[in-house]
Amino acid sequence: RPTPVSADTPHYRALYTVVALWAHDNLLDPANPDPAAYLAARGINAPTIAQDVLGVTRRDPSVLADLLTREHAELLPYAEAAGVLFRDHDGTLVTHPNLCGCLVFPYLADGVVTDLRTRSFPGKGYRSLAGGYTERGATAPFGWDSLDGCDTVIITEGELKALATTQAYRAGRLSMPALAHPGLSYLREEWGPALVARGVHTVILAYDSQPRPVKDGVLQLAPEEIWTIRHGQDLAAAGLTVRALRLPLESDAPKADLDAFLLSHSPARLQQLCDTAPALESYHRSLPRHLLRAARLPDPGDYP
Repeated sequence: RPTPVSADTPHYRALYTVVALWAHDNLLDPANPDPAAYLAARGINAPTIAQDVLGVTRRDPSVLADLLTREHAELLPYAEAAGVLFRDHDGTLVTHPNLCGCLVFPYLADGVVTDLRTRSFPGKGYRSLAGGYTERGATAPFGWDSLDGCDTVIITEGELKALATTQAYRAGRLSMPALAHPGLSYLREEWGPALVARGVHTVILAYDSQPRPVKDGVLQLAPEEIWTIRHGQDLAAAGLTVRALRLPLESDAPKADLDAFLLSHSPARLQQLCDTAPALESYHRSLPRHLLRAARLPDPGDYP
């Protein structure tokens, strides 16, 4: 398929806008109540659905392709590189599988749809569009337009977690919104300086809590612990104050994450945990040295 190129970013974003609005209309269709009911069960309300332009796509791969062909033919030359359409074995343009029968989360930055992420429902699994993020112009974290006037922000992984947190912030029940990046290991180097330029002073890294895995009989740090240190040090190097929030993991629970925590506890309890979250250095020093070495993380003594 065609490879995305940065020069065509405006065309890709125009496509993402068309898809986002089409998917949003689908979600509001009373004849198809299941997607909205699923979001409601995850704690996402109607105002959030509207403000964040959440949507759902059709399972039939011909529907979106037909819409673009009929109403946006000028964008068709860019649809494959944008990750929206692809050619099947007959050479027919159809919707990319990552956009079929799934929830849609538009990434909004300065009022522009810069990317789309999707999620299976009721099953699990987020998906990104095909093609490199940079080449497609997908250069902002999810929730960027919620930052106006905020000096503190939560950073997490997973759009539903950020949505639930920002929803509580908009309702006046939390003092900060949340951003999400599209994968635990994917946090762009320029986001730290961009947050500083936006007036953010403090970031609270709040990834899932889960039991530490055992590999070949040896206990290891959980991936979320590792990336809290790695991302935290990068953000601190950009001039941000970084704190590490590890949600309490109840006995026998497979994990703890932000949206489930908000549903089962309350925004007030999450606010309390945010207010008392340790500084990155303190969190780093709390991790066992032998596990840090095994994960190839720097020694906490490297802090100034």
